[in-house]
Amino acid sequence: TEETIYVFVGVLSAMWNMDDNFVTEVSHSTFDGRDITVLLSLQIPKSADEFTHVPVCILDITDRKRAEIALWVAKEEAERANRAKSEFLAHMSHELRTPLNSIIGFSDMMTEAVFGALNNPKYDEYSGDINMSARHLLSVINDILDISKVEAGEIELEENDIDIGEVIDVSLRLVQVRADAKRQSISLDIPGDFPQLRADGRLVRQVLLNLLSNAVKFTPDDGDVKVNADLDDQGCVVLRVADTGVGIAPQDISRALEPFGQIRKSSEHAHEGTGLGLSLSNRLVELHGGTLSIDSEVGSGTTVTVRFPATRTVR
Repeated sequence: TEETIYVFVGVLSAMWNMDDNFVTEVSHSTFDGRDITVLLSLQIPKSADEFTHVPVCILDITDRKRAEIALWVAKEEAERANRAKSEFLAHMSHELRTPLNSIIGFSDMMTEAVFGALNNPKYDEYSGDINMSARHLLSVINDILDISKVEAGEIELEENDIDIGEVIDVSLRLVQVRADAKRQSISLDIPGDFPQLRADGRLVRQVLLNLLSNAVKFTPDDGDVKVNADLDDQGCVVLRVADTGVGIAPQDISRALEPFGQIRKSSEHAHEGTGLGLSLSNRLVELHGGTLSIDSEVGSGTTVTVRFPATRTVR
C-alpha cells in the first residue's frame, strides 16, 4: 500500500550503513486513521549502485500483533487471578484453623472426661465424632494451606542430613492404626547401612505420609502395602510405596497429580479428601530437585516412586 511504501522509505535511510539483512516491525498510522504494524525484511545494499536491486519483503502483521497482545493480557490476568486465589486460600485457611483447634481441644477434654464422665453413652459417641470430624477438616485445611504456599513460592527448604529409615518409621507409625483397622500388612525393606539424605526432613516426612495414607486408603481390607528404599546406579536415593489397591488407569495418572484432581468413577471408589496428596507430594519432591512417578494398573495396585538427585546422597 502507499502507506507501507512510505514507512519503508522512512526506515531505509536509517539502514543504509548496515551491512547485513535487516528485519524489523514498524507501527504506523495510515492516511485513513488506521493503526497498522508491518514486518519489513530487506537486504541492505552494499553500495549506491545496488539500490535498484534491494530484495524487500513487506508483510502486514497487524492481526497477528493484536492476537499476541490479547494473549499476553489474558496470561497476565490468569496469573493475577491465580495469585489472588492462593492468597485467599492461605488467608481463609488461617482463619479456619484457629476455631478448629479450639473444637479439637474441647472435644479432646470431653472424650477423655477431664472434668468427669458425661453420664450418657450417646454424648461420648457424639464428642468422639466431633473430634474425628474436626481433625479431618483440619488435615484438609492444612493441605490447602500447603499447596497455596507452594504455588506462591513461599516454602523454603530447611535442609539437614536426615536418616531415611527414621523418617519412614515415623510415617509408618502414623498410619499403622488405620492399616490395622483394615487388617492390612505393611512391610519395610531398607538396607542397614543406607546413606543419609540431604533434605528438609519435615517435607520428606510429609511426602511419605501422604503416599502411605493414600496406599492405606485405597487398598481394600487384608491388602498389602510395601515401602522400599535403595540407591540406583547413579547413587540417587529412591523411595517406593507400593500397594495392592484399586489402582489408577494410565490415562488418569496425570490428572491424579493435579491439585484437587480426584479420580472417582463410582461411588464405591469415592473417598474423603481434597485430592491434594499426590499433587502436593510431587511439588515438594520437585523443590528438592527430585521426581515423583506413578506406575499403576486398575485392580492391581499402585507403585509411587520418589527419586532424589544424587547430589543429595550423603556418603
